[in-house]
Parts: sequence; structure tokens; C-alpha cells
Amino acid sequence: MEQTTHNQTQKPFDMKQLIMPLSILIAGALIAFGVYASEKKGSDTTASNGKDLINGALQAPEIEVAKVTDEDHLRGDKDAKIAIIEYSDTECPFCKVYHETMKKIFAEYGSNKQVVWVYRHFPLSYGDQVLHKYAAKEAEATECATELGGKDAFWKYIDEIYATTKSNDGLDPATLPDLAAKVGLDKAKMKACIDSGKYAEKVKASYDAGAKAGAAGTPYTVIQFKGENIPLVNEQGQGLGALPYDVMKKIIDQMLATK
Repeated sequence: MEQTTHNQTQKPFDMKQLIMPLSILIAGALIAFGVYASEKKGSDTTASNGKDLINGALQAPEIEVAKVTDEDHLRGDKDAKIAIIEYSDTECPFCKVYHETMKKIFAEYGSNKQVVWVYRHFPLSYGDQVLHKYAAKEAEATECATELGGKDAFWKYIDEIYATTKSNDGLDPATLPDLAAKVGLDKAKMKACIDSGKYAEKVKASYDAGAKAGAAGTPYTVIQFKGENIPLVNEQGQGLGALPYDVMKKIIDQMLATK
């Protein structure tokens, strides 16, 4: 998404005006839907209440979120009013749930430049506490799918991974070429690409960029709106995780109603 610029006759967008009502919406929704967790360093963290959104987003350290470009994995128009940037791990069970939520969100808001869904790799496969050892290779495989079949193939393939895996390293890496064949890609070429490891550095770079953006667990979401980065975090800076469809819908509707 292009960053919004302001001329001297316009007041900069005040994120407080938006996040305050959003925090109230999220508080009510979380009470209604219960606790939703995100994975963080091998343990679960939970979203406590809506006021955490304003506290976290406005008090957390400055985050560095890479600009959305055509090189990203995009569902929707890059220049949509709202960019929902998801940092995700294909072996995270909460990401599996959130993927279905985001598919519903895109189906409702993906047209007319309302929302663009931006998927960025954040496999919990690195460091001293590896949570999902297969996730990085699966992320590499999605890049191979993009190479072989283009941007649409990325989404078809990652949809298939999420639909197939049981999460928590529940997908046999040997089956990755088979999944490619299911979405119309060449199985032999897919296997050769995956085995080459040619996208390992790209996936690790995505992970490192996610950390700079504030990700520590998955799924982690940053919304870009009117030139602002709005991380969906609690007052400790922890991601609110797999927020349900109704909550995400309320957030989007509130933003679209903002002048």
C-alpha cells in the first residue's frame, strides 16, 4: 500500500481516534468469543481485553514494517484502503484457523480496493527454541510454487498446505511435491526446487523482517491504514493472535467508516 502523504492544509491522521473505538469493539467481541491465543516462544499468550489494542499500538516501541509492494504475496489490490499484513507459520494451529478467517475477510472485502491481504513468512523454525521445524521448508515450497505457477499458484498452494496439515509439524515434508501436483504444478520440478534450498535465505529474511515489525509469535497482524502501522497487540506488545472473523470484520468496518 502506498503511504498516505499529507500536505500543509491537512491534519495528519490521528490513530487514537480510530483505535479508541476499535478497542471497545474488540473488548466486547473477546468477551463474546472467549480467549484466542497466539504462539510465542513455545508457550501460549492470550488476548485479554480491547483496551490492550490502544495501549499496545500507541505505547509499543516503534516498529519497522516493510512497505507493501508487488513483490509481496498479495490477495487483492496493493493500493487498497486497508492492508492486512499477516506474519504466519504454516505449522501453527492458530494460523490454520486464522487462514480460514482471512479467506472469509478477503471474500467479503477483497473487491473495490477495500482490503488487500498481505502474507509474509514467519516460520518458528529458527533460534534456540524451534517450535516448528518443518515450517521454514514449507515456506520455501510456497516460493517454489510461485516460481513455477505465478502469484495465483502461491495462494492455491498455501491454501492446500493449511487444509492438509494437522499443524505442529503434522505435514510430512516428502508430501510437499504431491500437494503441488494437486494444484496443477509440475511435481518433479517442485521437488527439485524444494531440494535445492534456493529460497531458504528469502524465507529467513522474511522472518527477520517480521521480527523488526514486532512479530514474536504467530499469527501476528499489522494493519496499514492511512499511512499508519497499527499492530494488533496487547499492552505488553504481544500479538493478539488468531482474532475471529467477527472481530476482524468490526475492525475493518470501523476503519472504512473513518473519514
